[in-house]
Amino acid sequence: MTAILRYVVLTAAIALIALWSQPVPAEDLNSQIVGIWKVKSVECVDSDGKDCSTPLSKLTRYYVFSRGGRYIKGSSSGAYTIEGGKVTIAYDEPTNFPPTVLGREVSVSGNLMTLKSMPVVSKMARSTVVFTEVAEKVD
Repeated sequence: MTAILRYVVLTAAIALIALWSQPVPAEDLNSQIVGIWKVKSVECVDSDGKDCSTPLSKLTRYYVFSRGGRYIKGSSSGAYTIEGGKVTIAYDEPTNFPPTVLGREVSVSGNLMTLKSMPVVSKMARSTVVFTEVAEKVD
């Protein structure tokens, strides 16, 4: 084997080893969030750290996030965008309570998605609360 051929083979082998050893990039949040999600738990905590969950927290709910940026929850729908670790939903029709634009922290780990609301004033709890929902991907 000539010196040039050995050099080419060695360079190619090093390049392949370097490529194979690179970690596979994680899916981005935009693609991870797409699907049908069943809400498994809802936690409500007021500004004093007290649980403010209600029987309504136990109702079965589903969320749908489409590839085209559409969001559906029950009879409500709208457009969603993701920036960093935050999803912003702009409802098509005003819901039965403000706000019509909703921002939440979002993370996906495996088949579980966690949505955490920004602090909001709850009429039921009569204080500022934060909701955290955990949903499981069903499709």
